Amino acid sequence: MGKTYLKYFVKSFLILNALMYLGFSSYCSFYPAEAAGALGIELLDQKGLVEFITVYGGLEFALCVVFSCGLFKENLTKDVLLFSVVLYGSLVTFRIVALIFTGLENYGGYPYLIAETLFYIVSQYLVLSVTSHDVLAGCKTENSFKNQAEI
Repeated sequence: MGKTYLKYFVKSFLILNALMYLGFSSYCSFYPAEAAGALGIELLDQKGLVEFITVYGGLEFALCVVFSCGLFKENLTKDVLLFSVVLYGSLVTFRIVALIFTGLENYGGYPYLIAETLFYIVSQYLVLSVTSHDVLAGCKTENSFKNQAEI
C-alpha cells in the first residue's frame, strides 16, 4: 500500500473510531435505559442510571476525544494508533474470558468479539505499516507526552 493511501487509511480509521465512540456516548447518555437493555444490563435504580451514564457515556466520549486527538494533532497519531492496539487487544482478551465463563451457548457477545477483533487486527496493521513506511514522518512518538507538556 502506498504512503498516500496509508495516510488516508489511518485518517479513515481514526475518523471511524471517533464517530463510533461519539455515537455510543450519545446513545448511552441520552437513551441510557435503551442502551443498557441492548447490552443486557438492568438499571435497578437512579444510582445505576447515574453510573451507567457516567461510565458508559463518559468513557465512550473520552475514547472519541482520544481518537480525535490522533486526527488533529499529527504528533500524537502514532501514539493513538498504539493506544488502539492496547484498547482493542484488551477488549478482545476480556471478551474471550467472558466467553470462557459463560460458555459457548450462553455467550451473547459474538458481534462485539468479531468487530473488536477486526479493529484489533487493523490497528496492529496500521501501527506496523506506519512505523515501517515512515508514513507520518516528523511525528515524534517517543517523548510525545514530554513534547506536549513543553507546549
